Amino acid sequence: MADDDNTTDVRYRPFVLASVRDGSLDDAVSAVSETVKAAGFTLAGVYKATPTSTVIVVTSAEMLQHAAETVRGGFGAVVRIGCTQIGGSVQISYTNPQYMCFTYRMAGDNSALAAKLAQVLGAEKSFGSAKGMSEKRARKYQYKIGMEHFDETETLIKYKTFEEALAKTDAALSAATEIVKVCRVDIPGRNEVLYCCGLQNSTDKYANDAYLMSKIDGEAVKHTPHMPYEVLVAEHKVVALHPRFRIAISFPDLSMVGDGSFMEIMDAPKAILKSLTVAVGGKP
Repeated sequence: MADDDNTTDVRYRPFVLASVRDGSLDDAVSAVSETVKAAGFTLAGVYKATPTSTVIVVTSAEMLQHAAETVRGGFGAVVRIGCTQIGGSVQISYTNPQYMCFTYRMAGDNSALAAKLAQVLGAEKSFGSAKGMSEKRARKYQYKIGMEHFDETETLIKYKTFEEALAKTDAALSAATEIVKVCRVDIPGRNEVLYCCGLQNSTDKYANDAYLMSKIDGEAVKHTPHMPYEVLVAEHKVVALHPRFRIAISFPDLSMVGDGSFMEIMDAPKAILKSLTVAVGGKP
């Protein structure tokens, strides 16, 4: 979903508000899950992130094929749909497939997927950034000069082969206590497998989704589809997007200092990488 702000560039934002519906969180999650399945999406996993928010992770054959077209396109192989209870209503929102296509440097523009999601779930408005970003800026995005871009991933652990990396990562995540393994998504034709990981069980509050969102998600329309995090088995390595990039693409307007700023979660990047490293069997 894109907005034309009367400049020469169309602007894109991280998320799309599909609708706001009356009722309970559980009812909304059930209804949305059935809706996306009926529309041909595959339900990859469901993450109960907080008592008032749940994320539904979906993919499809078309999305997987698109992800396979670029190196580490696996990061863009899913759409995260957030259901957030606010009083007696539930906000339904999802990651903007066009914005994510650009920030993850994937081929094309994902306009067909954006149109399908708008038809299936709705698209009241895009949100997550006041001004949004042009495609050109999103494809080269970094929060501040000197901070990480998309291609500056963190290697959590290395193995000799893809097969070893996948087997050991799968086993480690299934037994992990640091995180919640939400889903596994295999990318066809590439040695890439995506795992979505909920940051929920760490003793470090800075590696806890609920705590982090309580500090930085202060807008009326919640950024719930920011969760869960991802790790990618890519060839013989297990990698993750650097948190300074991964958090920033969901919250590009956050200031460096003040209430609800990156300064309030300055210890999060290190803590998140430690939790993910331990979860996949690496050394912190």
